[in-house]
Amino acid sequence: MLRRLHIRNFAIIEDLELSFTPGLTVFTGETGAGKTILVEAIRFLLGGKTGVEMIRTGADRAVVEGDFDGTVIRRELSAAGRSRCFRDEEQLTLAELATLGESLADHCGQHAHQVLLDPSRHLEWLDRAAAAIATAERVQSTWSELSAVTQSIRDLEARIARRREEEELRAFQMGEIRAAALQPDEEEQLKAEATVLKHARRLAESAELALQLLTDEESSVEGAIGRARREAENAAHIDPRWQEIVAPLTAAGDAVVDAVRALTHYRDSLAFDPMRADQIETRLSEIYRLKKKYGDSVAAILARLAELESEQSSSAALDDQLRAAAARRRQLEDTLVALCADLSIKRHTAAKSLAAGANAVIARLGMAKAAVRIDLTPHTEGGLVIDGHRLHDTGAESAQFLFEANPAEGFKPLHKIASGGELSRLLLAFKSAIQDNGAQRAATRPRRGSPSAPMAPPLYIFDEIDSGIGGQTAHAVAREIKALAGDAQVFLITHLQQLATVADTHFRITKKTTAGRARVIVEPLSGDARVQELARMIAGDEVTDRALELAAELVNAKPRRKR
Repeated sequence: MLRRLHIRNFAIIEDLELSFTPGLTVFTGETGAGKTILVEAIRFLLGGKTGVEMIRTGADRAVVEGDFDGTVIRRELSAAGRSRCFRDEEQLTLAELATLGESLADHCGQHAHQVLLDPSRHLEWLDRAAAAIATAERVQSTWSELSAVTQSIRDLEARIARRREEEELRAFQMGEIRAAALQPDEEEQLKAEATVLKHARRLAESAELALQLLTDEESSVEGAIGRARREAENAAHIDPRWQEIVAPLTAAGDAVVDAVRALTHYRDSLAFDPMRADQIETRLSEIYRLKKKYGDSVAAILARLAELESEQSSSAALDDQLRAAAARRRQLEDTLVALCADLSIKRHTAAKSLAAGANAVIARLGMAKAAVRIDLTPHTEGGLVIDGHRLHDTGAESAQFLFEANPAEGFKPLHKIASGGELSRLLLAFKSAIQDNGAQRAATRPRRGSPSAPMAPPLYIFDEIDSGIGGQTAHAVAREIKALAGDAQVFLITHLQQLATVADTHFRITKKTTAGRARVIVEPLSGDARVQELARMIAGDEVTDRALELAAELVNAKPRRKR
């Protein structure tokens, strides 16, 4: 229930604060006084879209705040077009505010009956009557997840199929590389060996010449160093400083011996082997062939082998993912079937009770021979077939509201045959029936304050729903709205005195212009002021004594609130 509303700089509302009580609150006023602006402010507060043109001229922002049974909602709109939403000072997104707003108020504007003309919205109405909105949302979310998992399975199957087509090629490539048994530095080593074999004769000659220079008896380096070392040793007996020369000469002699030994070994190892040369050439040709296929080096070929092995293990992982996704799909299918079955039971039960409740109201609204019926039809096309059930994201069936003005005409789709006046009354009938269902369910639940207590009675906003009716029908609508207000808070904007008369609280909306600036004034009415307003609604601009008498009689009348 909305207990307080504070509006600042919204359209032509400068600063307005109103307090409300339970029951039926009526807003009246002349055309153009600003009644619709008040409704737009509430709609804006609860997440409705609006533009910066709704900010009062000269203001930097518009602010609307409402106190709903202990929860304070505030929304701001800056001149830059930025909207901010708060619940008890905690910032919300606009989507969160809109969802919250749907639970706080039901706006039944003068065009709201157009919803009745849209069969795609009938399930929503039925689910609301069945208190099955949460179940319907679970069906939707389960369907969405199931669709995503099903698409994932398709993608995995396609990837696995492609991988299987590639397995033969991948197995051949891995076998070819593995069979080559390549070593990381093998190519460089083979090339070096091939070069040595190619120049083996020349290298042998070089080794032989070096050996001769080092070991020739007449002029060898080895002999010269030996003689120099012996002279140094003899001289050291005379002058100890020669010891410093003996040491390096000894080391040089040892180095020559090592060099001779190495050259001898190298020379003896040099032997031109045509067979080995052919082996090296063959091996290098094999490496060159593999490089052309798998990379520009032995390292690149080995890296490709590792990649192929990784792809092979990845294929196994894809199989595991597919099995997990298939198991999850089965779980979701079972969940979806169970949820849809539960939703169908609730819908069929609600369809009967909602139609019965609406028909009871319709009879009281001056359409004694008219009736509505709600048909539920199982889906026959599209969706998913699971265990023999054809399911959609909205459940297992579609809903359609049917209407007959009198029994002779038979039931036909409501959106095709109901008139504007009938639609207004049908809208009220359905709202009343839905509210009755909610009140009955609430009566079986724990009292407020307990963990499972129902929410506070909702706020219904009827904006000129009386359009196109009058006379006795207007009185019937007034009685029904009054009865609805017994279980809910109702705001009613009306031009009909029959409806204004039954108000628990009556506000008059006027527009005042000062210094060229218009502003909205909302004032509560009681006593003579209320009688004067009702007389204006009866007689128009020229209020007669008879109109005043009639208005006074209407105010003093005791409206029946029971149905």
